Amino acid sequence: MASIRQTSLLGEKFVSLAAPTNGGQGRLSDGDVIKNGGRNPEVEDVLGALSLVLNGGGIAQAKTISTETQQGPRRP
Repeated sequence: MASIRQTSLLGEKFVSLAAPTNGGQGRLSDGDVIKNGGRNPEVEDVLGALSLVLNGGGIAQAKTISTETQQGPRRP
């Protein structure tokens, strides 16, 4: 298993590797791709969402704001 982690809220990012819990076979080779990756919200995402709430985004829109920050940026 591979995941992108941070040392702290403002810390450096690194790739964390762990053996699969159900065992695994084979090895990764150059050019292999790890699928089904996720993304943690960035500090900028959290602060941007907080700014929206505090500056007229409204508590009623907090769910929408939370969902948008978890989905990441939209691509055209």
